[in-house]
Amino acid sequence: MHVNVSYAVNLEKLPLEVKKLLVEARVALEGQLLDSFEKMEGDFDDENYFRILKTTLEAREQLYNIDMRLHDCHGILSDYQKLLLEGEKTEESAQQLPLNFEGSDIVVDEQGNLNLETNEDEER
Repeated sequence: MHVNVSYAVNLEKLPLEVKKLLVEARVALEGQLLDSFEKMEGDFDDENYFRILKTTLEAREQLYNIDMRLHDCHGILSDYQKLLLEGEKTEESAQQLPLNFEGSDIVVDEQGNLNLETNEDEER
């Protein structure tokens, strides 16, 4: 059974965090998985097919775990990239659109959204 684990990291440190996850996947690939292949190959010499079947299943589980980690990294980086692109678009929009707040007040609602309220006294 697999469960999702979530935790917060600073946005600027997100690429470093994903890199750590990738290193863990590589280490598992270089260590445990390669050891499993060596065991399977050696067991052929002994004609121990039951042990080969067991080790094959273990190797498949290790590959699955590595694939899940890569899937996680891909999803995290995809969302991070989208966030960066949206930030760039927002900055470009702010630079391109002239804002005129004359005669208005900016109000922040409970959800943190900015609203523009017209000050009727100043319009008269």
